[in-house]
Amino acid sequence: MKHITRRDMLATLRSYLNAKEPRIVRWLVRTWNAERDAIKYDDLEYAVLNKEVPLEWLLKWQQDYSTFVTDVLDKEWRDAIQSGGKEVQKRIRERLVKNFVFPIYNVNCRVGLCC
Repeated sequence: MKHITRRDMLATLRSYLNAKEPRIVRWLVRTWNAERDAIKYDDLEYAVLNKEVPLEWLLKWQQDYSTFVTDVLDKEWRDAIQSGGKEVQKRIRERLVKNFVFPIYNVNCRVGLCC
């Protein structure tokens, strides 16, 4: 009987996350585009000339990343874990049923007193 390995579990999780990746990428691209549009050329030039990124930008990026993790990644990771668990549960049940021999009873027998 083949065992369910860590590799099997990781493959299941990766498969699920790969299927959900377009949603995650769309969110990131939309956020990056909004940040790009928010930073004007003069602001960028000032940051380069002064060799520092304004604290406001860092705080905004930190907030955006935090929102991304809590609103997008957290849900996808939880769903992937549940999906992986269901897949493993399904495989275990398939293997148990495949290798389990059910005793044969006489269906016409009452109260188990038949020969």
